[in-house]
Amino acid sequence: MAGFKPFLGLALLAAAAALGAQVTKAPVPAQAAAAPVETPAASPVLARGTVIPAADLEKFVDGYVRRAMADEHGAGVTVGIVQNDQPLLLKGYGMASLDPVRPVDPRRTLFRIGSVSKTMTWTLMMREVEKGRLKLTDPVNQYLPPELQVPDQGFKNPIRIIDLMSHSPGFEDSGLGHLFVDTPERILPAAEYLARHRPDRVREPGTISAYSNYGVALAGEILARLNGVDFQTLADRDIFGPLQMQRSTYREPYEPRAGIPQPMPKALAADRSHEFKYKGGRYQPSGYDYVTTIAAAGSISTTAEDMIRYMRLHLNGGTLDGVKLYGPETARLFRTPVLNVPEGVNGWAHGFGMSRMPGGFASFSHSGGTTSFFTDMVLVPELNLGIFISTNTSGAGGIVGSFADAVVDEFYVKSPPIRRAGDPALKDKAGNYAGNYITTRRHYSGLEKFVGLLGGINQVSVSDDGYLVTAGGGSARSWAPTGKAGQFQAADGDDLLNFVLDENGKATGVYLGSFLDRAGPLMSATLFAAVAALAALTGFGIWLAFFARKRVLSPLVGQRRSEQALLAAAGLWLASILVFGVWMATFTDIVGLLYHFPPALLVIASTLALFGTIATFVALAFMVMSGRRSPAAGREGGWTMWGTARQGLAIALFLLLALLVAVRGGLLPWA
Repeated sequence: MAGFKPFLGLALLAAAAALGAQVTKAPVPAQAAAAPVETPAASPVLARGTVIPAADLEKFVDGYVRRAMADEHGAGVTVGIVQNDQPLLLKGYGMASLDPVRPVDPRRTLFRIGSVSKTMTWTLMMREVEKGRLKLTDPVNQYLPPELQVPDQGFKNPIRIIDLMSHSPGFEDSGLGHLFVDTPERILPAAEYLARHRPDRVREPGTISAYSNYGVALAGEILARLNGVDFQTLADRDIFGPLQMQRSTYREPYEPRAGIPQPMPKALAADRSHEFKYKGGRYQPSGYDYVTTIAAAGSISTTAEDMIRYMRLHLNGGTLDGVKLYGPETARLFRTPVLNVPEGVNGWAHGFGMSRMPGGFASFSHSGGTTSFFTDMVLVPELNLGIFISTNTSGAGGIVGSFADAVVDEFYVKSPPIRRAGDPALKDKAGNYAGNYITTRRHYSGLEKFVGLLGGINQVSVSDDGYLVTAGGGSARSWAPTGKAGQFQAADGDDLLNFVLDENGKATGVYLGSFLDRAGPLMSATLFAAVAALAALTGFGIWLAFFARKRVLSPLVGQRRSEQALLAAAGLWLASILVFGVWMATFTDIVGLLYHFPPALLVIASTLALFGTIATFVALAFMVMSGRRSPAAGREGGWTMWGTARQGLAIALFLLLALLVAVRGGLLPWA
């Protein structure tokens, strides 16, 4: 599930991929057409206690959404906005179905909201706290059977309920091949999934936030066991029923099956939005992601109208239309950060993400995503304002990402363009910050680590004009020093960037959306690519020289064995690099990577690399055992000094490549 901004990296990549075969282009409803939209006249800036005029809001949102749909190729969008406990805007744009063409109806059409579902899980959790049935400081193992309890793995502190709510249980992140599944037959009972796919612990709980779908799924299992029903039934009983959210459900459409929760009612399934992708000028159907196994982390389907009711609940402090779901203390906690983090960093207000909007307004929000749906829900208590938006098309997440900020800015701020000045003196401190940084939300071993690092390394540098520049995920941004040690502000906005510094003022990590560890030089993507390319050329050269010499090898036994082992190593490394290159060149089904992992070609490449590493060590061992020969040895058939150097350099190069692959997890084909 996508988490608090930015969206889940791999899910966003999956959504951006062009997938599958083309289909006949269906007619697009007029609402979704990329027709010219008249830009509304600028409205005056409103005082903080003033409600946005509904007509002005609709005109602005119409223009914003339709332009964004045209730019992002979004098939359908649903919007709900509430202020002062009254709906201000409830509107659908574009299509919910291709065949037959069905427009988005914000009252009837169900959109998948991904990780926004987590806020309802935390609402259920806080209800149990209010009932006195659990405490936030209780260890999670206190509520789990032995087979689901989390081992300490050498860490001194137990994982607590509050650590799940702040995404700080200390788990590594894992999802490829099991977080989403593509057929109902692959859905596992929640307990079986939690036992089979438990991630390793990699840090003490409660220290830093590293978004964890597994942690939320664990919370869902605790809630289900505490109440003696499956999680979906609990949500129906304690959230959707009392709030009269009659078109909302954690359930998914599949045939009933023993051992898993009852499916989505057919009446709701008939009104759900389909999933879309845009390819070759055509909207095409996309696949359905089954998330039932970890439902608490993100399986809700709902309407914009129901989400208005849900936002009203939280803006009203836990009460909706006379129904009290939680009390004032819980309402306070939903505005109170759990983690002690620097200014501008999300401290997780007991499950709600925290950020600053234009004008300095504090917001409490959650975003969400599947491979085809992208959603944002933002609450602004100071304005008594709630904003919900969702789209149903892979690659169209940009429609929702800045929508809430744009609404607040349009009516309450009117931010002028910003361009902060850099500081040329920053060049003298470049070494304190420049380097590679790796997200803590990652797998820490095996091929999932290897794949995650292919695009998961952020680079930090300092420009000549005194800006700190962050680059990663295909985009870059400039930051200007604020004057506080380790803190920078966006050159074009209000976002803050905070580094963690050691006693010498050198950065050890940075808060950039989430927390990123500073990586050593071995994690340099440039170094990895250069060594791999040089190793491929060397491997090819070794085999070419072997055939050019008509297979002549040294007559000295130790040297001959070393040459034979190096020849094998060269072939294995060359084959590994070629197979990996073929996989990279031909791989387009990123969604398939999420469903089925690891791919066969990657396993083959990893296996070849493992045997190449072994062969390289064998070559080194025989070289050491053979001893150094004098130049005269060449006349006796042994190596000359140049031959020894050539052998040693080739072995060193292959060992360096093995080291770079190993630290990335690429030598564990079974993991």
